[in-house]
Amino acid sequence: MRLLGNGFQQVKFVFGCLLETRVLPEECSTVLFSCLPGWRILTNYDHHHLGRIWFCWSDGVEVTLLFSSAQIITCAVQIPQSGLCFMVSVVYAFNTEIDWRLMWDDIRATQAAYSHLSMPWILIGDYNEILASSEHSLAQYYRTSQLGMRQFQNLVSDCDLTDLSFVGSLFAWWNKRKCDPIGKKLDRALINGDWLTAFPQSFARFEAGGVSDHSRCLVQLSPVIDDTRKPFRFFHFLADHDSFLPTVSAHWAASGTLYHSRAALQLFHKKLKTL
Repeated sequence: MRLLGNGFQQVKFVFGCLLETRVLPEECSTVLFSCLPGWRILTNYDHHHLGRIWFCWSDGVEVTLLFSSAQIITCAVQIPQSGLCFMVSVVYAFNTEIDWRLMWDDIRATQAAYSHLSMPWILIGDYNEILASSEHSLAQYYRTSQLGMRQFQNLVSDCDLTDLSFVGSLFAWWNKRKCDPIGKKLDRALINGDWLTAFPQSFARFEAGGVSDHSRCLVQLSPVIDDTRKPFRFFHFLADHDSFLPTVSAHWAASGTLYHSRAALQLFHKKLKTL
């Protein structure tokens, strides 16, 4: 938990979700304060004795609980500083088809209840099921029931959801066995059309490592623009190329003549830019 807390602070998250913490209800506040001092939390201890989902946020975020069960917490998230407002559903599914059906129904009910608001919606977490056979590293050798997968596909279709673009490994979970390793895409971020409209450049990053057999999932609403000024560097090996001098001469002759004036540096810059 402390490692996760340090990760939250290093990357400067404004909110995040933790699954399967195995923290007892009476220890929740103490653990949260030690890992994320000043943060607030929503849990689902009312639905499961181990509080399988923690939804945590900093003081720069306003969170309103919309729905909670043993497998999902849905909140409205508002970031006043930027004016952003969207819905987040955190999923931690059980591993039986009966439980999946209950969760699929909860997600459908949420979609029906709030679709009229046209609010961006992201559903992120561990679904404990894949959407396609290609999301199992050894699918050709494992002939298990595909009923759960088909039900998952129906949910995605019914609620008009799609995967958020992502970088990182396709198989966000693996069994950590060096002999007979198996990987699956059990973890994913699904979005609705309103999310894609509001955050067209958003993407998820699945990072391996840590103590869990699941990859960490980080969601970025827009790419980070690196505006750090970098010094000009000339690589001397370029001057040894046979085409170097002819290319420079041709571009130099094609632009205007340099004279002693305030515009000389600007013209010189343009000559360099054409190369």
